[in-house]
Amino acid sequence: MIVFLGLLPALACATTDDRTGVLDNGLSYRIRHTSRPIGVAAFRLLVNAGEVDVTDPALQGAAHLIEHMAFRDTDAFPGGELVPWLRSQGVLFGPDLNGQTRTGFTSFQFSLPVRADTDLLRGLDALHGIAGGIRFREELFKPEQRVVAQEERGVHDNPWSMAWMDNLHLYMRGTGAENWSFGTPDSIRAFRAADVAALYHKLYRPERMTVVVAGDIDTAWCEAQIRQRFADLGQGPVAAWQRPAWPALTETVFSHVSVPDRQGDLINLSLQWPPLPAPGPERDRIGYRYAFLRYALQQSLRISVDWAWRDDGQTMFSLSWPARSLSNWLEADATPDKLFKLPENALQSFARVPMDQATVEQLKKEYLGSVRQWHDTMRDEASSEADILLRTAQGRNPPTDASAEWPAVNAALAGMDGQQLSQLLVPMLARPRYVQLIHEQKYDKVVPTEAQVQAWYRQYRASTLSPALTRYAPVPLPPARYPAAPVASQQQLGDVTEIILANHLRVLVRPMKSPRQTAYFYMMAPGGMDQFPVDAWGGALAASGVINDMPVAGVPHVDLVQTRLAAGVNFEPYVVGDVQGFRGSAPVDQFETVLAEIHHRLTLTPDSSQAGWGRPGNLQNPSVTPDPYKALMEGVVKPAAFNGDYRATEADSRWYSEYKSWMTEAAFKRLFGSPGQFTLVITGAVSAAEIRPLLEKWLSGIPAEPATHPPVVTPWQPVNGGEHIAYRPGASAAADRILFATAQSWSPEHVVHLAVLSQVLSARVYTDLRNATGASYTPYISSDLSGNGLATVQINFDADPEHEAALLAAARQLCQSLTQTPVSGP
Repeated sequence: MIVFLGLLPALACATTDDRTGVLDNGLSYRIRHTSRPIGVAAFRLLVNAGEVDVTDPALQGAAHLIEHMAFRDTDAFPGGELVPWLRSQGVLFGPDLNGQTRTGFTSFQFSLPVRADTDLLRGLDALHGIAGGIRFREELFKPEQRVVAQEERGVHDNPWSMAWMDNLHLYMRGTGAENWSFGTPDSIRAFRAADVAALYHKLYRPERMTVVVAGDIDTAWCEAQIRQRFADLGQGPVAAWQRPAWPALTETVFSHVSVPDRQGDLINLSLQWPPLPAPGPERDRIGYRYAFLRYALQQSLRISVDWAWRDDGQTMFSLSWPARSLSNWLEADATPDKLFKLPENALQSFARVPMDQATVEQLKKEYLGSVRQWHDTMRDEASSEADILLRTAQGRNPPTDASAEWPAVNAALAGMDGQQLSQLLVPMLARPRYVQLIHEQKYDKVVPTEAQVQAWYRQYRASTLSPALTRYAPVPLPPARYPAAPVASQQQLGDVTEIILANHLRVLVRPMKSPRQTAYFYMMAPGGMDQFPVDAWGGALAASGVINDMPVAGVPHVDLVQTRLAAGVNFEPYVVGDVQGFRGSAPVDQFETVLAEIHHRLTLTPDSSQAGWGRPGNLQNPSVTPDPYKALMEGVVKPAAFNGDYRATEADSRWYSEYKSWMTEAAFKRLFGSPGQFTLVITGAVSAAEIRPLLEKWLSGIPAEPATHPPVVTPWQPVNGGEHIAYRPGASAAADRILFATAQSWSPEHVVHLAVLSQVLSARVYTDLRNATGASYTPYISSDLSGNGLATVQINFDADPEHEAALLAAARQLCQSLTQTPVSGP
């Protein structure tokens, strides 16, 4: 008791207000207190320097290599100590620890438990070491140089990554920065450590940097530590650096890039925002309205609309049209009119023909529901807040819907009508476009030139305008199919209330204190995919493929999504190895929406004649080339590892050939036809007293149908339990996989053992396969422990063909060493 009482005054006096500032050397900082998770802080370092700032052609790609060396060798953590130290604190490379290099900036991020002041100081030390103390010793530089070259090889081998880079180059047109590059594998291997070190000291200047810390911290104390620790960077007083604005685009620019045949065609149009007011409430209000415009464009045009920024801060919308009819146009005569008239007319219709107010109000409900959902689940999380502060430092926030404050968005959209919504798009359409065409290789010779596209845009005039959306209102779910029924029993099990419904469905409710009025649910029943025999397996695959997009009670999937969004509900049906059910979250005052959808899914009458029930796309059509990874894992590795078990052969085209629509209907009845097999867990800012009437209305009255096939899961039988099994996909492939499998009964202790094994393997593959050889960029571990007693662990890594054999040998040796030498140490 004395210890806790001694802590209370310090906690009560902690400073929690936001802190921002600029040191004399130009370094900026942004600090925010958050309440979740308790005892965790998220650290970010933004460097306003990227590949466009590399002026020496011989060093193109070196900014990316500098980012990698930050995790290899710094004054604060020499000899690669940073990653092992962070791992010892529970920080995993990837989700909690990472860096990225872009054209105009480089950023570093990690989260860290801060149980004491010394933990926060060590996190700041890590950022300081990156900001001013990266070292380039030859023995560590060379292996990391090979890793970056390997990463770049993977990018060059991926046509969609090359399309992404082509779009970045398009944004640079007319800026003087068009010749930037991430380099090539050969050019990266030719770098000298001294030259990269000189570039680091040139670009990593404090005036280009922003330090961000968000978490369960005393913001005033953190500010004092930043001002003290980072003051030694640079020389003399300097103003914070800002990238100069680039010349305005004076004419639409065009590029095209090809992808392999059968991978589809895409038109990307990037529209520039007009200038925004200076930072302040009015800028925020306009930004929130543009965020709503983005959602309205997505819904009305049924396309993808993403945020995009040029490196000088110019905000854009990037609109992507799947060119479904493009093949016909390209095969005949790919004129700009045939390619671009349809999307341009659609945009002009949106801008010139306002939506009716009922449609605007429905769109508002959906958009505000999605913002509320994010606000209730993610706001005040350390990592989320750190990312918001990072985007703010980049001039990219606001506007972005993901960072919007719920009350502010409500106020910004209040009273907004269709005319005002349309007018937001008008100044964007008056500005030149960035136009990119991604097409299959067979059309290389018929794609129009940039001059032809520009000539078309100069003479284009809109025609055939019509409202973008009319009568936009989702079809609601019907009333309950069965009358309400009282619960069978209720009892208290500690802090959990157990409610048994009339049909034997079991409900567990656990209230949790939270400022967010959100409830989380997880409903499951045993069986899953593993319960289906071979003659029903195709139907099970089909059912798992359509469960998310299927109509429910005659309501199309798109209407279900609109209803969920308007209510702020996240709802996900799932069917996995040995369980099936539903999971998600909802505002407490909208939880009835969740129970209504569960009711109609459990009482669903499967009908393959309905729209959305066609031959499921996840069955492997023999006329379509399968995804290489899926073909490897499910067509080669798993069948061999598990003695040809039919459940390990999802990529087999026999399931497509043997499929009949009634199989899907039978699978649904088997999975969801008996409500009594389910358990529904509800937790959050909700009580059993609030939930019980809704359970009686929507779930308790569903008839207690006996299971037509009581779930019996047949255990998987691996060939070589306890042995690693290696397969080579071929010399031209980009990846190898090793599967380690064992079958045994397991207890809760085994769950911990598997988690520890996965972490040990993760650390070892990082040092043995990545750092030591430099031949693999992304080795990682994936593992699973299923309810039928099967444990699987996969070692996954990319491989340059010339290093493939060596990496396989290293992976085999790693597995062998763990079976022979006990794991020890902290």
